[in-house]
Amino acid sequence: MNSLGIRCIFHGNLAELLPKKYRDNEDIYPLNRRAAIKDIIESLSIPHTEVGKIEKDGEQTTFHHIGVAGEMFHIYPFSSDTPVLQPTILRPQPFSSISFMADDTVRKLRRNMRMAGLNTAAAPHKQLTEIAISATRKQRILVSRNRDLLKCKDVVFGQLVRSGDHVLQLREVFCRYTFAERPTPFSRCLECNNVLQDVKKEEILDQLQPLTRKYYFTFKKCPGCAKIYWHGSHLEKMQRILDSAVS
Repeated sequence: MNSLGIRCIFHGNLAELLPKKYRDNEDIYPLNRRAAIKDIIESLSIPHTEVGKIEKDGEQTTFHHIGVAGEMFHIYPFSSDTPVLQPTILRPQPFSSISFMADDTVRKLRRNMRMAGLNTAAAPHKQLTEIAISATRKQRILVSRNRDLLKCKDVVFGQLVRSGDHVLQLREVFCRYTFAERPTPFSRCLECNNVLQDVKKEEILDQLQPLTRKYYFTFKKCPGCAKIYWHGSHLEKMQRILDSAVS
């Protein structure tokens, strides 16, 4: 092995994130400076959020391990087997529950996640570092297509969404996390993420269109933005999205 660099073997779907010249997994990555393995991985366009485990000589190591010329690393992707609620070598401080924060690069996905019953806040319109700090402070998994955002050192848990299709994006989320309890679809406001509450029809009659008032009898209301929901004809289309995502 070239003594001037290290070798990283990227497993699973991590290889597709590499620059083309590195995708054959046979190249030596030069060490131009003293750098942690996390910095080396991210210099190859892979956010640390996509890494679930790093092994050197058969032993797991941390993101902070300083690369030494001649070393070989096996780098595995974050998957459904990677704990979020339990400490790991890479992430010794787990979250207490699984909830999300999605930025504007995945607006349709954010709406679909709420539709599926996932607790999904909107990322604030701030600098990338401020978004990263907010997500971690609130113990939310940051979901985005912005690699630079997910490379921020303050992000603990995040997901780089690969597909450009919002239905396939929702499937990516469901494939990646194991939920203690199955989320309840159509239980959250699509606009502001609050849990919907039952409301009596007579209390909202003045807010309903004539046909809705005539043909529907069960309603829910968002306690935040006051938006009204009912199981109308649009529900079938929404259900198809969910069925496709979780199939």
